[in-house]
Amino acid sequence: MTKTRTNTIMEKGAILRIDLTSLEEGMRFDAPVFFEGANLFLAPGLPVRIRDIRKLKALGVTTVYTCGNLVHEKPPQERLTRHTLLSLLSLQQRETLCLKEYVALLERSRRLFLLFDRKGPVEKKEVDNIVHRIYHLTKDYPKEMVKLIHGIDASTREAAGNALHTTIISVVMGLQKRMLSHEVLSLAAAAFLHDVGMLEIPPLVRDKKEKLSDRERDLIETHPARSAALIRQLGFPLRTAQIVLAHHERWDGKGYPRGVTGDHIPELAHMIAVADAYAALINERPYRRHLLGHDALKTVLRGIGGQFNPETVKLLLQSIGVYPLGSLVLLSNQTIGRVVETREETALRPTVEIIVDRHGQRLSPPATINLVEDRELYIV
Repeated sequence: MTKTRTNTIMEKGAILRIDLTSLEEGMRFDAPVFFEGANLFLAPGLPVRIRDIRKLKALGVTTVYTCGNLVHEKPPQERLTRHTLLSLLSLQQRETLCLKEYVALLERSRRLFLLFDRKGPVEKKEVDNIVHRIYHLTKDYPKEMVKLIHGIDASTREAAGNALHTTIISVVMGLQKRMLSHEVLSLAAAAFLHDVGMLEIPPLVRDKKEKLSDRERDLIETHPARSAALIRQLGFPLRTAQIVLAHHERWDGKGYPRGVTGDHIPELAHMIAVADAYAALINERPYRRHLLGHDALKTVLRGIGGQFNPETVKLLLQSIGVYPLGSLVLLSNQTIGRVVETREETALRPTVEIIVDRHGQRLSPPATINLVEDRELYIV
């Protein structure tokens, strides 16, 4: 440190007191830095910023303290190798590619579902082309696609958006389960068309925000059978239609249209039911705002043993993580981050990209923290 420290205790494990005038922009410490008691000034590994020093001066603070030490080595961001730079560039390119493909797929899906809605001619070939593209894109870029559907401002009120998101989640689950490619494609086709029968329900009923009457509820509950019939008309196999017919059956037997229970429900129907519920929760509906990924997962978890097969919910957790990629999270130091990397063995401590500091200011560029390595921080 180029300036003189005052009131400093240098012994390892002791408190390091630092005069505010000794702080310099870019300094980093290997433990949290506090001011005036337990007020957090700086998280471990994050650089000191001039504007933060100015704010402390405006508050009349003269000293900060830490139980750690100054980190003398340059941070990883300043030691980028050519390989790292190429990796970052590749990541950006993949995310850009996925976004472009997503927009194109959503537009194609909208045109297709408009034909269903208007009872126009629908070709099975176009459905197959869309489903195959969703499958291959999600297979090649599963993390990017999961991140995309959590970060995009979308609404599953429209049939096309719901179909696209449910299919992406279903494919990720199928890949996690290590299903054969033809099985995942069958799952994807069923997921994409599972709610197409809703387009035969009058809009005043299917889009109603208020509580449905018994008659309206009965009408809504005909949509799985309508979807299955449309699928057969298009020329899809009977098995695909049977999966769609059962996607509103419940594990406890209280579903519809047949009220079957547990293992009597096709496994792929269980998967679509969970994927559909999760897709609906992370996007807006006419009667509520969307939920963050972790909150949506907690809602799905509450359906275990009643609405959902426990093993299928576990598969969803394994597929997208406890804190799904792209989810926004609040950390214990009051910063806001976006989950950018998860590992199944450390699901509760993902890698987070800090995008908003504790003062509500957006960070540019964002700072990345691996919560496995930084044990001082946690998600609240």
